[in-house]
Amino acid sequence: MEREEQQREGAQAEAAPPVEVEQAAPAAQSSKTAGAVPAVAQEPAVGTERTASEQAYDPAQAEKAKQARADTRKVLKFIQTKAKAKKPESLDKNSMLQKRLQEHYLKDYLKKPSKESGKAAVDGVGKQLDPNTADQTDFWERGASQWNSHDVPPGLKLLIPDAPETMGAGTDALSKENRKHLPYIDAPQMIGKPNTGVGENADVYGGGKNISQLMHWATGVKHSGTDPQTMRDLFLAYEYFHLEGFDKFGEDAINDLISEEAGRIMGRQLQGGEINNENLNGKLNEGFDESRAWVGSLIKARQGDLDGVITSETTVESQMWWGAMPEQVKWWGESTIYLDLLGGQTVEQVCADSRTEHFIDIYALIYFSDDWQKKHGEIEQSNFSASMLAGKYDKAFEKSVKGEDLSKREKVDAFLDAKAPWVPGFIRPLIEKLAGKRLGDDKPKPE
Repeated sequence: MEREEQQREGAQAEAAPPVEVEQAAPAAQSSKTAGAVPAVAQEPAVGTERTASEQAYDPAQAEKAKQARADTRKVLKFIQTKAKAKKPESLDKNSMLQKRLQEHYLKDYLKKPSKESGKAAVDGVGKQLDPNTADQTDFWERGASQWNSHDVPPGLKLLIPDAPETMGAGTDALSKENRKHLPYIDAPQMIGKPNTGVGENADVYGGGKNISQLMHWATGVKHSGTDPQTMRDLFLAYEYFHLEGFDKFGEDAINDLISEEAGRIMGRQLQGGEINNENLNGKLNEGFDESRAWVGSLIKARQGDLDGVITSETTVESQMWWGAMPEQVKWWGESTIYLDLLGGQTVEQVCADSRTEHFIDIYALIYFSDDWQKKHGEIEQSNFSASMLAGKYDKAFEKSVKGEDLSKREKVDAFLDAKAPWVPGFIRPLIEKLAGKRLGDDKPKPE
């Protein structure tokens, strides 16, 4: 499947405040060598040969690279400082989302809030698009009618026994009629600029607040009756299983998670009959704030990876769907902060770049989460989520996406990492043997 080049959304960020740049001191010359050609540039003596590294070494270029690395760390510090100072925003009462809820999804519920009418409202938000009425010329309506039901992969059911058998998405939110009123979720707790593209790949490559989050939000509402931690595990597993940018901190994947969890929280509030006309805006913001804090805790667990992406000296890329799709996606463009600095841009210019503004938005999730948890309590991660964040299931997800069977050992390790990570490695072969046919055998039995 052909993919479009990544399009960045939004205008250039405002010019950043000046950042002092330390100039590298010129190398001192000895009186004995003043005016002489440096030894590294001398021709080798007759009968000797220069090594490849000696031939390739360029002192001036090496000094530029050293300076670029130092300046990259300055930009990282700038990102962290700006992110920490970033003021949290709230969903406005005149937002498209709140107006759509009041005028459509919650219109009947708000007349007489109750648990019963709340359940009906949840069903309305999570409604699925009828394939018989879907406009087949519209990518999202055509696709939505095919996304009404997904079987939860057996491997995930093994790890999350309480997960539903199928994960039906709330696809009606993607209908052309709904999009007239709500083209995207306009919650400021999400990151990036509005992205109104409706092409096949506009969401993944364009990032920002986009059309796909309509379905993710509605799906969270639809499954709000399921255990909260189970759904958080499933939301995160979806991103790791599909690998559409979460590994490299793509905006679309991050916003998918925020919208799903905010939808789940609203759904539980509706089913409890807690929402009314007076507190609707406050409840919406409570949900989006908590979901932003949850996602911020996920990002914090991978803060070292985020720093690695920001300071990368090579183009940041990864494979979609664990390589099941052949193209390498360059999530942050053809260059990096380091390469831009090496190419001659100043620290001030890089700090003012729109890509840097994207990184500030992502980093701000960490600080917001820290502040939220101080006020509301620690966000706990399940063993399964913690193991996913640590990369323990990468091979299992890759094999599953490619349709390859997991070995019995891989199944046992995955199960124990999710449910009992404290079980030492030397005991696992015994558990593997005792598990027997329940997990399947990865080796043919002798005849």
